[in-house]
Amino acid sequence: MTTRETEEPFHLCQMTCSTVKVDNSSYVERYLQNARRAKAKEDWAEVERYYNMVEQNEPTNIEAIFYSAYGKAMQSLVDSDPYKREAAFSSHG
Repeated sequence: MTTRETEEPFHLCQMTCSTVKVDNSSYVERYLQNARRAKAKEDWAEVERYYNMVEQNEPTNIEAIFYSAYGKAMQSLVDSDPYKREAAFSSHG
């Protein structure tokens, strides 16, 4: 059975009809490293992207919850287009 990085941590094994837990901790650690590196460079789009990836795999990771929103906010604040800044927070996605 193949898994993708963004799938849920539990999967149904089609051969045995049982649920198996997938360990994504190595992906999460890599995403955290990339997110922290992007934060240090103030690359807010990448900060949001990588922390969102962490959240997908660890929904209770407080660092990811905070910095994914922070990255989105900072990204909109550095944009010179006021309509684009406003749209970043009024969209549902």
